[in-house]
Amino acid sequence: MHPRLVKLIYTALIVLLALMTSAQCQQTADDWFNKGELLLNLGEYNEAVDAYNKAIELNQSNATVWKQKGNALLNLTKYQESLECNNKAIKLDPKYAFAWNNKGVALFYLGEYDNAIKAWDESIRLDSNNSDAWENKGHALDRQGKYEEAAKAFGEANRLDPKKYDTWNATKYKLDHSPD
Repeated sequence: MHPRLVKLIYTALIVLLALMTSAQCQQTADDWFNKGELLLNLGEYNEAVDAYNKAIELNQSNATVWKQKGNALLNLTKYQESLECNNKAIKLDPKYAFAWNNKGVALFYLGEYDNAIKAWDESIRLDSNNSDAWENKGHALDRQGKYEEAAKAFGEANRLDPKKYDTWNATKYKLDHSPD
């Protein structure tokens, strides 16, 4: 074989191998989402947001990625950004109870208690067994001085998840300290 032909074949094989390796190394939206989940669970919230952003760049229509990015942003106390992410998740999947719950959390921390309660009511409508939404609603009602309604919400959260010590204490507190 002619040396130039050998060199050309060798060069072609190296280029082909490089292309194959590059394609195999490209991470998918799911890969970035999974990385975000791991980072979120490790408490590496900024890095989790970065991973979710990369997942979103590859697939903007995954409501779960938007909701989880919102979750990481909640942990970074970036409530307005979290609200925007959860609104995007809800736009993609209006029946996503957990996105409605997280929207309520963001609104709560933004001081919008009425809107937070509306978001939690929607979350509860979509998943009546969501003890977190009931508990969160109880906290908002408490902030508004609606102690009897708060106690009922905490009671429902406790009924759904009796192992939640904080919810039981909140319920007992409201019952013991509500004005007559």
